[in-house]
Amino acid sequence: MEEALKATTITQKVQAPLRKEPILEIVIGALTLLWTGGFLGDNFGALTGSPALALPALFIHCLAIAAIAHSIWQLVLIQKLEWTDPIVETQTRLAEIKRFRVKGAKQFFATSLVGWFTFPILLFQTLLGPSVLTKVNPLWIFCNVAFGFIVIIGVILVSQRVGDSHPVTQKFNEFLAGTQVTQAERELKSLSEF
Repeated sequence: MEEALKATTITQKVQAPLRKEPILEIVIGALTLLWTGGFLGDNFGALTGSPALALPALFIHCLAIAAIAHSIWQLVLIQKLEWTDPIVETQTRLAEIKRFRVKGAKQFFATSLVGWFTFPILLFQTLLGPSVLTKVNPLWIFCNVAFGFIVIIGVILVSQRVGDSHPVTQKFNEFLAGTQVTQAERELKSLSEF
C-alpha cells in the first residue's frame, strides 16, 4: 500500500508536470496549423495561379506538423515511464526523453534558422494578401537561406570543438530539454540518494 502511495505521489509530482510542455507545443502547433491552413484555404484561387506564393505557408505548415508529431511522441515516452521500477531504470528512461527533446529542439532550431524569413513573409501575406511575396527580392531570400546555413555550420563547429562537457553546452541542453525534465531528473536523483 505504501509503495502504491509513493508511486502515485511521484507520478503527480513529476510525471504530470512533464506533460505540460509537450501539451503546450501541441496547442501552439494546432494554432499554427489553423493559421496556415486558413491562409491556404482563403487564398486557394490566387495560390493555384502562382504556387510559389504558397511556399512560406507550406513550410510553416510542415514545421507545425513535425512539432505536433514530436510532442505526441514525447507524451508517449512520458506515459511509458514507470515510477515503481528501480530508480536507475526510470532515470535511464528520463534521460532518453531528455535526449529526444534536445535532439528535436536542435533539429527544429536548425530548420527554423534556414527558414526564419518565412514567418514574417506569411504574416505579411496574411495581412496584405499573397501577392506581397512577389515584391520580395529573390536575392534577399537566397541570402537569408545562406545566412541560416552559415549559422548552422558555425554552431555545429563550435559545439564540436567545445563538446557536451562544457558548462555552457550543458546549460543550453538543459534549456532545450525543458524545465520540467530537468526538475524530474533532480527529483529522481534526490530519491536515489535517499
